[in-house]
Amino acid sequence: MTKKKKSASGAATKKVSTTETGHAKNLANFETLIIDCQGFGTAYNPSNSAITITALQTIYTNATNALTDITLKNNTLSHTINTREVLFTPLKSLATQIMAALLASGANTETMLNAKTINRKIQGSRATKKIAASTTTPTTTPTGGGTTPTPTPTATTTPTPSPEKTAPTTTTVVPHSISTAQLSYDNLVAHFQDLVNYVSLYPAYNPNEANLKVAALNTTAASYTTANNAVKTAQNALHTSMATRTTVLYNPTTGMIHIAKEVKAYVKSAFGASSPQFKEVNKIHFKEVVTGKPRKHRKKK
Repeated sequence: MTKKKKSASGAATKKVSTTETGHAKNLANFETLIIDCQGFGTAYNPSNSAITITALQTIYTNATNALTDITLKNNTLSHTINTREVLFTPLKSLATQIMAALLASGANTETMLNAKTINRKIQGSRATKKIAASTTTPTTTPTGGGTTPTPTPTATTTPTPSPEKTAPTTTTVVPHSISTAQLSYDNLVAHFQDLVNYVSLYPAYNPNEANLKVAALNTTAASYTTANNAVKTAQNALHTSMATRTTVLYNPTTGMIHIAKEVKAYVKSAFGASSPQFKEVNKIHFKEVVTGKPRKHRKKK
């Protein structure tokens, strides 16, 4: 949840997360509670070891560390997301270069059609129009004797390319319709590796350009996998850190908020409901903050 702060002129300014500020506010208020209890001197002497001054200070330290760790994990996640974004930027253009190199190596029509099926998934485009698998497509016979309807087989992801440079075969390979929903990073990694695997099966594919050679492409594909996995690792670390914060601050029996309630109850019992001591601590407010998904990380412009 976010809200807009307003400047002195009343204009809306930067959005601030009320969830994150809520955690910080609870922590600050807990520190105030400890200071008040310390101010009571030896009169603050609970039998419950969980709400002694020493115990409260330990809880405060743990809560501070939990919030700090989330900030660090958020920063790490932002960094890995930006790193992945930069690394993946040339992926589509590199796939286009690979396709051109494959064609230049003498690949025949069927080989190129199969490669285009994979490349379309990388580019996020679809075939010119949807064609059902059962549709028959007329193909020209090699002798020029008219057309003969031939059942259209569907394309596989990594078919074995034809190594020879020959005229088109009578079988037309029709790629599946490609959904733009396949453009997640996981799918981009998989599709790029499919393309690399495919061209590696074609013996004539051996461009002189170093970055287009199969060995270099496999190294590039591995770097995509590494960068993508780094983001997943950072996301998991953040989720773990958020779970720790929830436990430290909001556990129903040992969390900071629950302990604060016990402190107030003790002060009320020790000094009286109408005492200035209880009135002082009772006005310190704590709020159960609903913890949900991590904040969205925007890529750097």
